[in-house]
Amino acid sequence: MTEDLLNLYYIQKEQSIKYRESIMKTSSLEITYASEVEEFFYEDTSDPVPEGSPVGIEMDSEKGVELVLFSNIYWKNYHDAFWDSLR
Repeated sequence: MTEDLLNLYYIQKEQSIKYRESIMKTSSLEITYASEVEEFFYEDTSDPVPEGSPVGIEMDSEKGVELVLFSNIYWKNYHDAFWDSLR
């Protein structure tokens, strides 16, 4: 058990370092906020993120600009969410 906890700690620490390095390499960062369209949701409750609340960070990458969502947020295509709400 102790070994598992140590492995988990080192994995999380390694990921944190990778994220930090990625952020430091980028030329710009921009916080992205939820709009009036319900497309961002909280992981734990599946409730929509209220308009104006931060959902993630846009950052430059080799692929272009990427939106990195905060760990407690997920994105669902607005059209899928709309049709699910009608069911």
